Amino acid sequence: MTRVIFSCLLLLLISGVSCSYRKPASHKEIAATYASSNKQKVWDAVLQVLEQKQIPVARKDFGKGIIVSDSFTVTPDQVDCGKNFFGVDYPGTRLGVLKVKIKDSGEPRITFELGALLTITVNGKQVVCTSFGTLEDDILNSVDIQLGLKRDQVRKSGN
Repeated sequence: MTRVIFSCLLLLLISGVSCSYRKPASHKEIAATYASSNKQKVWDAVLQVLEQKQIPVARKDFGKGIIVSDSFTVTPDQVDCGKNFFGVDYPGTRLGVLKVKIKDSGEPRITFELGALLTITVNGKQVVCTSFGTLEDDILNSVDIQLGLKRDQVRKSGN
């Protein structure tokens, strides 16, 4: 009798794990405005930082101010892909694509769009992830260093 009850509970728990999950939360946009620089310097610094961080660039257009990465591996501390029934990050491959926009209306402004998908190891399902902003903030800090700017010379917004 206890085996039957245990088996039923186990089956219920397993079916609940595959159906129940906490969706990723939305997060604020990460952006920075560089008052004491120009678009070309910021552009060059961003490309150099992406290369240093081994984020492959698939497309870039200086005129439009857009840099788009090829897909690259992101980590659970960079993106929120939700949690399983037990409140744990799903195991699997997280691939992201980063879009950097550099607008110049007197002061260059950088904004980011990090899109990521998680392919869950167990069942192969894909989950859309949202960014925590940690990667973007790390990139911005590195751009600040490349440009030789201090924190008070850059206006940042977001996380």
